[in-house]
Amino acid sequence: MRNHNFIRTIFFAALLVFFSCRKGNDTGHFQTRLMDAPFTGNVQQVNVEITGAEAHIDGAGWVSLPVQSGVYNLLDFVNGIDTLFINTDIPAGKLSQFRLLLGTQNSIMVDSMQHPLQIPSGSQSGLKINVNEQINDAATTVLFLDFDAGRSIKQNGNGDYELRPVMRGFNATQTGAITGNYTAAGKGVMIEAQCGNQFYTTYAHRQTGHFMLRGLPAGSYTVRIYLADVAAPVSVSVVNVAVNTLVDLGAL
Repeated sequence: MRNHNFIRTIFFAALLVFFSCRKGNDTGHFQTRLMDAPFTGNVQQVNVEITGAEAHIDGAGWVSLPVQSGVYNLLDFVNGIDTLFINTDIPAGKLSQFRLLLGTQNSIMVDSMQHPLQIPSGSQSGLKINVNEQINDAATTVLFLDFDAGRSIKQNGNGDYELRPVMRGFNATQTGAITGNYTAAGKGVMIEAQCGNQFYTTYAHRQTGHFMLRGLPAGSYTVRIYLADVAAPVSVSVVNVAVNTLVDLGAL
């Protein structure tokens, strides 16, 4: 009997160690894709150097993430185009914050002239945003980073350009999108989608007129199209956006 009790004790102790270790090793797959809200005006490039990223997992703290570091032209990733720059496993748990680390090789091209982008001291430690994502064991979570170049670039009194990053994160499976084509394509065609007191904006492609608004919470949206220097919208639509769906307005 004593041997049986000893064996039983060893057996349950081994199970406890096994499940404790397994719980500590639970990981989920995490991807981050970069996109941008289009920039209007005579801007051809907004180049941002990404050097690193960190994720804060409740219970694990800040976790350093391997990134595809380099200089990214944000204007390459507009109206439905994005790029994958993080693809890794991280501890399972609640992802509450995300930090993007920037380098010094930042620039802007305006009217075919290249200018340096200065980063204020407050942004040099990285751009941190709040995220509410659950990283599940053996599952893949994709976080989209919408880097709003239009709101991130400021010109100071000396005429120098400053990068004051404005960014939001969203999960495409928990939000919806609106797309369409404004047939009178041209410079400065702005699309605005309003749901309650929340506004989301983008600009149509100058040649094709294509536009896409992504990361929209479910709800009823009033979509307005504005031409440059015209106060009243030239087109108004009301659409319902559902989670994980794309609403196509077609040609407008």
